[in-house]
Amino acid sequence: MIAALTQRVLCTSAALACIATIASADCFEDLTGDGNVGGADLGTLLAAWGECADPDNCPEDLTGDGNVGGADLGTLLAAWGECPDEFCPPDALDEGEPCGESLTGGCNMDTPMFGPKLQCGDSVCGTAWAELQDPGDPDSGMRDTDWYPFTINDEQSEVTWSVEAEFEAVASIVGGDCDDPEVILSDVGEQAGGTTCLPPGDYWLFIAPASFEGLPCDGESNRYVATLEMCEPDPDGEGLCESPGCDVCPADATDEGEPCGEDHNGGCNSDDNLFSSISCGETICGTSWAKNNTRDMDWFLFEVTEAGAYTAKLKSQFPGHVILAEVDLSDPDSPACTAVSEIAYSDDECSVGIATAELEPGTYAVFVSMGQENGVGIFDGYPCDSGENEYSVTLFCE
Repeated sequence: MIAALTQRVLCTSAALACIATIASADCFEDLTGDGNVGGADLGTLLAAWGECADPDNCPEDLTGDGNVGGADLGTLLAAWGECPDEFCPPDALDEGEPCGESLTGGCNMDTPMFGPKLQCGDSVCGTAWAELQDPGDPDSGMRDTDWYPFTINDEQSEVTWSVEAEFEAVASIVGGDCDDPEVILSDVGEQAGGTTCLPPGDYWLFIAPASFEGLPCDGESNRYVATLEMCEPDPDGEGLCESPGCDVCPADATDEGEPCGEDHNGGCNSDDNLFSSISCGETICGTSWAKNNTRDMDWFLFEVTEAGAYTAKLKSQFPGHVILAEVDLSDPDSPACTAVSEIAYSDDECSVGIATAELEPGTYAVFVSMGQENGVGIFDGYPCDSGENEYSVTLFCE
């Protein structure tokens, strides 16, 4: 019985003074579930007075001692009144935008305005809405979008953006500027978010309903709480971020098995449709090249058996691209590959590119090749004797 009551502080005394040590993490004193601790709850408790017939199913035993008695009565009386709203942490920032208004719409506004600037460890509570502007026009939907700025000052950092909402939400990290915003990471769900590695710079954290209708402000499902977490680069080189100046290939990496200049795993870009493979947690050390208007393209297959977030991390001696792609092998002579992540970029100064996507069960691949930060491929200037050909790519599975 005690193990099932981890949210409560156990009192062994019947004295009412003991109630001061009881924590009400989830308003468990509200026995009737109406959002208030009052007369109905008192009646429920008194009706169960005495030893619990079934200690594993005795909600009136608020102290977890196997009996409904004076200590439980004191606990209930101490919580008398309306249950506290525990959706939003007490130390969280307030969005500062009443539901239905547009004060933090960021780059979606003619004159951009943003929510409070977030620091590492900050949480923010807000609301969002989505409604048809013309009930007769299914294409007239509009939604609230909330943008929160944050800055990485000195060195690349591993950034986690997490959102818990009462509605299906889009949670994104956005770079660039309002004229050319770049979605770096995006996720959808009542619990949404993700982790990526970002270089120094200014960014936005974005929240919006996933739909453009069906979420009016007079409903009961408009709230969200979102948290920003940032940590320094991992000095051991085991996380998404690694210290500048580190070696590209760790000693325990798997060799790609393709000598520079040859093509053994060109995947959907080759006539032979040859793929290499990669497993969750595996790091592969390989080479790439670009010469005479041609570039090497490497494809590494992996199977997804459980839906979740999957991330490919690329570190390279050259400007590189890494992408997650879905692979259709129903026709082995002509596999179809469709990108399911944004293009991530790794420059030639030992920074990393992070490609992340929420994947359903199926067959996928990690794609690696040379490319520019703007997403355009590089097809010349890096022959195999350039000394700038090595890379490592790691697959993370949540």
